[in-house]
Amino acid sequence: MPEVKQIRQFALKTEAVEGTAETLAAADVIEVIEPKLSPAVEKSARNPARSTLGRKKAKVGGGTAPASFQVELRGTGTATELPDYMKVLHYGGWRLEHAYSIAIGAIASGPFQHGETITGGTSSATGRVLFPTADGAASVYFVPISGTLQTGEVLTGGTSGATATSSGAPAALGRAARPFSPGTFRSIAIGAVTSGPFQAGERITGGTSSANGRVLQSTKTGDSTLYFESLSGTFQNSEVLTGEDSGATATSSAGPADAHYGGASATIGLYEGLLIKKAKGARCKTKLVFEEAKPCHVEAEFEAVRDSETDGSLLSGTSPLATAPPVFDGSVLTYGTYSPIFERMEIDMGVALSPRRSGSNPLSYYVTDREPTFSIDPEVVSEATQAFFGDWAADTERVIDVVIGSSAGNRARIYVPEMQLNEVADGERESIVTHGLSGQLNDSSDADQDLTILSY
Repeated sequence: MPEVKQIRQFALKTEAVEGTAETLAAADVIEVIEPKLSPAVEKSARNPARSTLGRKKAKVGGGTAPASFQVELRGTGTATELPDYMKVLHYGGWRLEHAYSIAIGAIASGPFQHGETITGGTSSATGRVLFPTADGAASVYFVPISGTLQTGEVLTGGTSGATATSSGAPAALGRAARPFSPGTFRSIAIGAVTSGPFQAGERITGGTSSANGRVLQSTKTGDSTLYFESLSGTFQNSEVLTGEDSGATATSSAGPADAHYGGASATIGLYEGLLIKKAKGARCKTKLVFEEAKPCHVEAEFEAVRDSETDGSLLSGTSPLATAPPVFDGSVLTYGTYSPIFERMEIDMGVALSPRRSGSNPLSYYVTDREPTFSIDPEVVSEATQAFFGDWAADTERVIDVVIGSSAGNRARIYVPEMQLNEVADGERESIVTHGLSGQLNDSSDADQDLTILSY
């Protein structure tokens, strides 16, 4: 019987060792649109000079397996659960984090600034603020850094000097994602993981040292190394490490060590019903697409190392998501303080992927650059209404702020603090004159703050 194009599954899983294939299971399947995985091998032609014409047998070299698909921007219905689109972003030069909120009273000397550190006056705990927060807001969103903020203490912004008194304890809000740059982080050898896996982006605490770190990639039982970003203190050998959100635990079997870490790599697989195509050492390029009155989606293009093509059926035990993606309403987008009338917007992360060549095959593909860009097609308005040409000519940077959906567990906020226009082109949409705006996302903080996405 023939295969049917619509009946297929795409699975991906974080590799404990970059370029070493993982075993894929039903829990690794994500819902995608138009999945493709196309194995290819390099063959070297052999046509030496000789007494006759014709060809010699070609020799097979390295194998690759590029893949592509779209995945909708939709939550699972549970705000703290990682949505499929963030699972994909994680392999495209993004880091994942757990976001919290804390209720507050009036803000003095505000607003709190996006990306600044807030400190609790009593607890001395710290967190990184998500999104500008002005007086009148019921709570401030943040990513925990050290300690635990508490109710009834004064929170102070390290950059803005803004203050507010907390009126409740921190509450889990959702999952956040922002760009990631390879560099020197920390690793620690561990034994078996119980109640795991450790979740990418959650904090871990040492039972003896009370040190804190942030997990860089999902770490399951059987993985011998946990990669983390050091937040406070120093972990010790033979202490129990506990995940703040997952509740996972593992005992360290050595002290921490410096480790160059380039972001999570994935094993990917396309299950077609008759065949299973599998690849490893995979990372991807990503583009966020927003269209008026349509579900938003991420376009992903993976580069990967060919692993295997085998006979096999679909994975059993998968469950479809119960949520439907929210439809994009352009009125919830602001360019600075202006709300444009437009049809389509794109944010392309501009990631460059390079093969790590090793003999006949690449070991994996590596993120070697990031040049994020922005484009939108607003109706033309007067410069007095919104100075697009003025912004372009003066190199003015604008905030782009987008909200998608309104139901807890199935909504998202996308925040760009510094977008700079590079072109204001002429355009039209069904005889209505438009601008073709394109620009770049900047990061003057040098802290991977080009863009933040919150699923909550």
